[in-house]
Amino acid sequence: MNLASQIFFAMIITSFTGSIAYAIWRLFLKACYNHDPVLKHCALRMACMLYILPIGYLLVQTLRQSGFIICDDVWQAHFEPNRVLMALLVLPAFLWAVMVGRNIRQLVRENTGCLETVRCSVLEEDPAVEKEFLRIKEKMHIRRKIGLYRNCDLVSPIIAGIFRVRIVLPAREYTKEQLTVIFSHELTHYRSCDVFFRVCGTCVKLIQCLGPFAANMDKYLCEWSECECDRKTTNAMRDEFTVGEYFTRILDMSGPGLETFDGNEAFAMLFETRLGLERRIEYMKVFGNWKPVRRFTSVMLAVAFVVLSISTTYAAGVGLATVHDFLYLQTQEYGGTMTEVPNEFQLGEVHFLPAEEAHTYDECIDADLGIERVCPTLDENKVISFNWSMQPYFRTRSVEYSFDTLDKISITCQGAPANQTYWVGIEDSKGNVWYTEAQGSAGFLLRIPADGKYRVIVENRGSSNITVAGSYYYYILRKA
Repeated sequence: MNLASQIFFAMIITSFTGSIAYAIWRLFLKACYNHDPVLKHCALRMACMLYILPIGYLLVQTLRQSGFIICDDVWQAHFEPNRVLMALLVLPAFLWAVMVGRNIRQLVRENTGCLETVRCSVLEEDPAVEKEFLRIKEKMHIRRKIGLYRNCDLVSPIIAGIFRVRIVLPAREYTKEQLTVIFSHELTHYRSCDVFFRVCGTCVKLIQCLGPFAANMDKYLCEWSECECDRKTTNAMRDEFTVGEYFTRILDMSGPGLETFDGNEAFAMLFETRLGLERRIEYMKVFGNWKPVRRFTSVMLAVAFVVLSISTTYAAGVGLATVHDFLYLQTQEYGGTMTEVPNEFQLGEVHFLPAEEAHTYDECIDADLGIERVCPTLDENKVISFNWSMQPYFRTRSVEYSFDTLDKISITCQGAPANQTYWVGIEDSKGNVWYTEAQGSAGFLLRIPADGKYRVIVENRGSSNITVAGSYYYYILRKA
């Protein structure tokens, strides 16, 4: 298996599935704007994770049992490369790598200063501030150690870090009421894992640069995480401040630098831009009038979104796998080894033996194709490989497959030693045989004579042992 090609196809499928889930979320948002903000926020996070986690790729690899993936009786992974497919992938892979490199360089250039600023913060030394921080932390039932720092270069309190979490305050004085708002807001971000999902949104923007919607994912995650944090904070701290008091204190703490500060996806901030803060207030007005819908309605909406997302995820992966399998079959080149089929072979003349005359062998052996017993259905263009060794006048047969008269079956193989004579063809359930006699490489192509069950057969017609390796598949001539 070519690891690079597997990774590339996994990223293509992930881009498809994430884009579809994100598009569903946008439609979902418009249809349910005044309903259940919790559900909309969770759905956005799910769409983000579908951009990152290769769920569609794994579903295809584990559930889809068709294509060219049987080789020498062993399941091979989908998206096997060949020379032609690799050549087709070189240009888009190169363009993707260039764009990712450019995005990473731009992100590093924009955020290096902010990250360095946070790292240069100093521990908080005011006992009153620490006391209020510990009080809010205990009230919110948070046991994890979270650092409290000060920094003179910040314009807004922030929470940063996924593994080493810290809250950093600007170097200014705050009232007790303002500290209550700051700590309850930032600790709500911590409980909601908002920093982690913001980083995930940044990764989506970096990696899925070829996706049609990925560029806006991080912005929506930042906006909705702040809105959901406002709602959770005001609900949790309603005994200490109202919604109006909450936003009044935030506005009092915002300064002139708020107009020009763009924020950072790696932080969750109390406020970023004036416009963003105004939008949060507007959202809160909507959420303030929101009445929880019945549990059944929420559950049904959640199930509908999950089913739509997962089903389209699987459909996108299967669609790409089908296209790949078709291209693979059309462009595969075969070498001259015993486990491969030569691309230059002669179609032999097809002979027919009725059942009463077809007993030309000393012994008939059913091939031990264990994988075919698991999946006995032969799908269209699904290639089955074989490698059979036989004594003189022995016949080896595959399992039975059902065909109809709209089908054609193709068999290509090569025998060794090359001067040994053998038959290759098919046998129906009544014992009638259609075969080609050959030495060395051989090709057999036949339209199925009648609906029924057929086996692929190879018969040794020489005086010494022979090994015949090749593959067979069928295709439909026309649709009914």
